[in-house]
Amino acid sequence: MKMKTSSIITIVTLCSISSLTYAVPKKKFLKHRKANIVERKASNAAIREEAILDRIDTHKWKKDPEARDHRSTNLREYTNHTYKRIVRFLTIGAIEEADGKSFKTRHTSIVNTAKDNNKDGLDETEKKSIRAELDTLNDDINAAIMTPEKGDKRTPIVNHAQHRFEELIEFGIRSKRLSTLEASSLRRKVSRLESTEDRLKAGNLSSNERERLMKEVAELNRDLKQELRD
Repeated sequence: MKMKTSSIITIVTLCSISSLTYAVPKKKFLKHRKANIVERKASNAAIREEAILDRIDTHKWKKDPEARDHRSTNLREYTNHTYKRIVRFLTIGAIEEADGKSFKTRHTSIVNTAKDNNKDGLDETEKKSIRAELDTLNDDINAAIMTPEKGDKRTPIVNHAQHRFEELIEFGIRSKRLSTLEASSLRRKVSRLESTEDRLKAGNLSSNERERLMKEVAELNRDLKQELRD
Protein backbone atom coordinates (compact mmCIF):
# COMPACT_ATOMS: atom_id res chain seq x y z
CA MET A 1 0.00 0.00 0.00
CA LYS A 2 1.37 3.36 -1.00
CA MET A 3 1.43 6.09 1.56
CA LYS A 4 0.59 9.66 0.74
CA THR A 5 3.40 12.18 0.87
CA SER A 6 1.55 14.13 3.57
CA SER A 7 1.32 11.01 5.76
CA ILE A 8 5.04 10.36 5.45
CA ILE A 9 5.81 13.96 6.41
CA THR A 10 3.51 13.66 9.44
CA ILE A 11 5.24 10.47 10.63
CA VAL A 12 8.71 11.98 10.18
CA THR A 13 7.62 15.10 12.05
CA LEU A 14 6.24 13.06 14.95
CA CYS A 15 9.45 11.05 15.14
CA SER A 16 11.49 14.25 15.19
CA ILE A 17 9.36 15.72 17.99
CA SER A 18 9.63 12.48 19.95
CA SER A 19 13.41 12.55 19.53
CA LEU A 20 13.61 16.13 20.77
CA THR A 21 11.29 15.41 23.68
CA TYR A 22 13.47 12.67 25.09
CA ALA A 23 16.87 14.16 24.21
CA VAL A 24 16.64 17.05 26.68
CA PRO A 25 15.87 14.99 29.81
CA LYS A 26 18.67 12.60 28.90
CA LYS A 27 21.16 15.46 28.68
CA LYS A 28 19.93 16.86 31.99
CA PHE A 29 20.20 13.43 33.59
CA LEU A 30 23.76 12.97 32.33
CA LYS A 31 24.72 16.46 33.49
CA HIS A 32 23.22 15.81 36.94
CA ARG A 33 24.91 12.41 37.11
CA LYS A 34 28.26 13.94 36.15
CA ALA A 35 27.86 16.59 38.88
CA ASN A 36 27.12 13.86 41.43
CA ILE A 37 30.23 11.93 40.37
CA VAL A 38 32.41 15.04 40.70
CA GLU A 39 30.89 15.81 44.11
CA ARG A 40 31.42 12.22 45.26
CA LYS A 41 35.05 12.29 44.13
CA ALA A 42 35.61 15.57 46.01
CA SER A 43 34.04 14.06 49.13
CA ASN A 44 36.19 10.93 48.87
CA ALA A 45 39.29 13.09 48.36
CA ALA A 46 38.41 15.08 51.49
CA ILE A 47 37.99 11.87 53.50
CA ARG A 48 41.37 10.60 52.26
CA GLU A 49 42.98 13.94 53.15
CA GLU A 50 41.42 13.74 56.62
CA ALA A 51 42.91 10.26 57.09
CA ILE A 52 46.38 11.56 56.13
CA LEU A 53 46.08 14.59 58.42
CA ASP A 54 44.79 12.34 61.20
CA ARG A 55 47.91 10.15 61.01
CA ILE A 56 50.23 13.17 60.93
CA ASP A 57 48.44 15.00 63.72
CA THR A 58 48.14 12.05 66.10
CA HIS A 59 51.51 10.39 65.54
CA LYS A 60 54.04 12.93 64.26
CA TRP A 61 53.04 16.18 65.95
CA LYS A 62 55.81 16.04 68.57
CA LYS A 63 58.41 16.24 65.78
CA ASP A 64 56.65 19.13 64.04
CA PRO A 65 59.00 22.19 64.02
CA GLU A 66 56.04 24.51 64.62
CA ALA A 67 54.92 22.50 67.66
CA ARG A 68 58.19 22.34 69.58
CA ASP A 69 58.98 24.75 72.39
CA HIS A 70 61.73 26.83 70.79
CA ARG A 71 62.50 30.11 72.56
CA SER A 72 64.70 32.04 70.16
CA THR A 73 67.06 34.74 71.40
CA ASN A 74 65.60 36.89 68.62
CA LEU A 75 62.48 38.46 70.13
CA ARG A 76 60.63 38.80 66.81
CA GLU A 77 61.28 35.14 65.93
CA TYR A 78 60.21 34.07 69.41
CA THR A 79 56.97 36.07 69.12
CA ASN A 80 56.13 34.65 65.66
CA HIS A 81 56.97 31.08 66.68
CA THR A 82 54.74 31.30 69.76
CA TYR A 83 51.77 32.21 67.57
CA LYS A 84 52.55 29.35 65.17
CA ARG A 85 52.63 26.94 68.12
CA ILE A 86 49.18 28.04 69.26
CA VAL A 87 47.67 27.65 65.79
CA ARG A 88 49.40 24.30 65.24
CA PHE A 89 48.16 22.84 68.52
CA LEU A 90 44.66 24.09 67.79
CA THR A 91 44.55 22.57 64.31
CA ILE A 92 45.76 19.15 65.46
CA GLY A 93 43.50 19.12 68.50
CA ALA A 94 46.32 19.10 71.08
CA ILE A 95 44.76 21.96 73.07
CA GLU A 96 41.14 22.83 73.75
CA GLU A 97 39.47 25.47 71.56
CA ALA A 98 38.81 27.69 74.59
CA ASP A 99 42.47 27.50 75.68
CA GLY A 100 43.65 28.21 72.14
CA LYS A 101 41.47 31.30 71.83
CA SER A 102 42.67 32.54 75.21
CA PHE A 103 46.31 32.01 74.18
CA LYS A 104 45.76 33.87 70.91
CA THR A 105 44.18 36.79 72.77
CA ARG A 106 47.12 36.96 75.18
CA HIS A 107 49.57 36.77 72.27
CA THR A 108 47.79 39.63 70.49
CA SER A 109 48.00 41.71 73.68
CA ILE A 110 51.77 41.06 73.93
CA VAL A 111 52.26 42.02 70.27
CA ASN A 112 50.20 45.22 70.61
CA THR A 113 52.16 46.26 73.71
CA ALA A 114 55.43 45.62 71.88
CA LYS A 115 54.26 47.69 68.90
CA ASP A 116 53.24 50.60 71.12
CA ASN A 117 56.56 50.57 72.97
CA ASN A 118 58.52 50.10 69.76
CA LYS A 119 57.51 53.53 68.43
CA ASP A 120 60.40 55.03 70.37
CA GLY A 121 62.46 51.84 70.27
CA LEU A 122 62.40 49.03 72.84
CA ASP A 123 64.88 49.34 75.68
CA GLU A 124 66.34 46.30 77.46
CA THR A 125 63.81 46.46 80.30
CA GLU A 126 60.88 46.41 77.85
CA LYS A 127 62.44 43.54 75.89
CA LYS A 128 62.89 41.52 79.09
CA SER A 129 59.28 42.21 80.05
CA ILE A 130 57.98 41.02 76.67
CA ARG A 131 60.19 37.92 76.81
CA ALA A 132 58.92 37.14 80.31
CA GLU A 133 55.31 37.36 79.07
CA LEU A 134 56.12 35.06 76.14
CA ASP A 135 57.84 32.62 78.51
CA THR A 136 54.77 32.53 80.75
CA LEU A 137 52.50 32.08 77.73
CA ASN A 138 54.58 29.16 76.41
CA ASP A 139 54.66 27.58 79.87
CA ASP A 140 50.86 27.75 79.95
CA ILE A 141 50.67 26.29 76.43
CA ASN A 142 52.86 23.38 77.52
CA ALA A 143 50.64 22.77 80.54
CA ALA A 144 47.52 22.71 78.34
CA ILE A 145 48.87 20.23 75.77
CA MET A 146 47.10 16.90 75.55
CA THR A 147 47.61 13.95 73.21
CA PRO A 148 45.53 14.53 70.06
CA GLU A 149 42.64 12.12 69.65
CA LYS A 150 42.45 9.90 66.63
CA GLY A 151 39.50 8.42 64.86
CA ASP A 152 36.04 9.48 63.76
CA LYS A 153 35.64 12.31 66.29
CA ARG A 154 38.45 14.36 64.75
CA THR A 155 37.87 16.82 61.91
CA PRO A 156 41.37 18.04 60.96
CA ILE A 157 40.32 19.67 57.69
CA VAL A 158 37.72 21.74 59.53
CA ASN A 159 40.24 22.67 62.23
CA HIS A 160 42.76 23.86 59.63
CA ALA A 161 40.04 25.78 57.76
CA GLN A 162 38.66 27.50 60.87
CA HIS A 163 41.94 29.11 61.79
CA ARG A 164 42.67 29.99 58.18
CA PHE A 165 39.29 31.77 58.08
CA GLU A 166 40.11 33.68 61.27
CA GLU A 167 43.44 34.81 59.83
CA LEU A 168 41.79 35.92 56.56
CA ILE A 169 39.16 37.89 58.49
CA GLU A 170 41.91 39.62 60.48
CA PHE A 171 43.74 40.35 57.21
CA GLY A 172 40.53 41.77 55.72
CA ILE A 173 40.10 44.11 58.69
CA ARG A 174 43.74 45.28 58.65
CA SER A 175 43.70 45.87 54.88
CA LYS A 176 40.27 47.58 55.15
CA ARG A 177 38.83 45.11 52.63
CA LEU A 178 36.26 44.10 55.23
CA SER A 179 34.05 46.47 57.18
CA THR A 180 33.32 45.82 60.85
CA LEU A 181 29.83 44.64 59.87
CA GLU A 182 31.15 42.23 57.21
CA ALA A 183 33.79 40.86 59.59
CA SER A 184 31.15 40.30 62.31
CA SER A 185 28.91 38.46 59.85
CA LEU A 186 31.76 36.17 58.76
CA ARG A 187 32.78 35.53 62.36
CA ARG A 188 29.22 34.47 63.17
CA LYS A 189 29.41 31.96 60.33
CA VAL A 190 32.71 30.60 61.69
CA SER A 191 31.08 30.31 65.14
CA ARG A 192 28.14 28.39 63.65
CA LEU A 193 30.62 26.09 61.94
CA GLU A 194 32.36 25.46 65.26
CA SER A 195 29.00 24.80 66.91
CA THR A 196 28.07 22.25 64.23
CA GLU A 197 31.46 20.60 64.60
CA ASP A 198 31.02 20.35 68.38
CA ARG A 199 27.61 18.69 67.99
CA LEU A 200 29.01 16.18 65.52
CA LYS A 201 31.96 15.43 67.79
CA ALA A 202 29.52 14.38 70.51
CA GLY A 203 29.14 11.08 68.62
CA ASN A 204 30.80 9.21 65.78
CA LEU A 205 30.78 11.12 62.50
CA SER A 206 29.13 9.33 59.60
CA SER A 207 30.29 9.88 56.02
CA ASN A 208 27.16 11.96 55.32
CA GLU A 209 27.76 14.15 58.39
CA ARG A 210 31.38 14.72 57.39
CA GLU A 211 30.23 15.56 53.88
CA ARG A 212 27.75 18.15 55.20
CA LEU A 213 30.45 19.70 57.36
CA MET A 214 32.85 19.84 54.38
CA LYS A 215 30.17 21.58 52.31
CA GLU A 216 29.72 24.20 55.03
CA VAL A 217 33.49 24.78 55.06
CA ALA A 218 33.51 25.15 51.25
CA GLU A 219 30.56 27.59 51.34
CA LEU A 220 32.19 29.71 54.04
CA ASN A 221 35.46 29.70 52.10
CA ARG A 222 33.59 30.92 49.00
CA ASP A 223 31.78 33.65 50.97
CA LEU A 224 35.02 34.85 52.55
CA LYS A 225 36.88 35.03 49.24
CA GLN A 226 33.95 36.88 47.68
CA GLU A 227 33.92 39.46 50.48
CA LEU A 228 37.68 40.00 50.18
CA ARG A 229 37.39 40.47 46.40
CA ASP A 230 34.55 43.01 46.58
